Amino acid sequence: MDRLEAMKTFVRVVERGSFSAVAKELGATQSAVSKQVAALEARLGAKLLVRSTRAIALTRAGEAFFPEARRLAEEVEAAEAKARANERTLEGVLKVAASVGFGAGRLRPIVRSFLAAHPGLAIELKLDDAFVDIIAEGVDVAVRIGELAESRLVATKLGETRRLLVASPDYLRCAKPLTTPQDLAAHTCILFTGRDAQRRWTFDGPGGARAAIDVSGNFGSNSSQAMRAAILQGLGVGFAPELLVGDDLRGGALVEPLPAWRGLAQPIHALTPPHRRGSAKARAFVKHLRAFLH
Repeated sequence: MDRLEAMKTFVRVVERGSFSAVAKELGATQSAVSKQVAALEARLGAKLLVRSTRAIALTRAGEAFFPEARRLAEEVEAAEAKARANERTLEGVLKVAASVGFGAGRLRPIVRSFLAAHPGLAIELKLDDAFVDIIAEGVDVAVRIGELAESRLVATKLGETRRLLVASPDYLRCAKPLTTPQDLAAHTCILFTGRDAQRRWTFDGPGGARAAIDVSGNFGSNSSQAMRAAILQGLGVGFAPELLVGDDLRGGALVEPLPAWRGLAQPIHALTPPHRRGSAKARAFVKHLRAFLH
């Protein structure tokens, strides 16, 4: 038994919560993964996991062993990454996750230039406006917009963005005047209904002024692209990330009716699972992202 590999497999099983998920990640059979963990338990003379048809759980011995095993696995991966630091060619698959709006608005050209610089790499891009469990999904790098919750994920700030109040020229021609944020009470607003959905839009204005307006509307979606399409079609006023509607504003398809009032600055972070911290390809991609977005 390769003790280090068995220890790394045990750590991944705990983090993913599934033998089958780790087997798929490693390109092995579920039986092979289970045997590795069983061999580790036999060597230690202690049961580390309680298995059931639905889930796995750490035993008391497993709870004591897991933090040290994870630390050792991370240190070994970091040491291996340093040993490969002089390699000029990055190879393999990099799994990247981001929201649909960010992926469509900004990420595609960044990915294209990164792949051009590293032809030995392939990127598997997961775009989803819903919450993605980065560790469970086996993601190497995720891009998140907004304040971060406490977690073990390694965060690198890439830059900032804001939400902008936008509408189509056709909508504004037929709608009531929109000269202050308070006028939004009389307008149909396009609403985001996904995670962290809000019916109160908060703006920074001239001279440090701030306005928080409760809004309503007859169309909402958990998809940023569906929201963008609704705004472009003149169904109402939207409050959308600049990354999503920037091209539409520059092309004239959308306008800012209140350009002096914009959403609060939101940080953009790259998140990396702790066990991917030493990955040369993940570090290279985060560095590439930061160069584009900082």
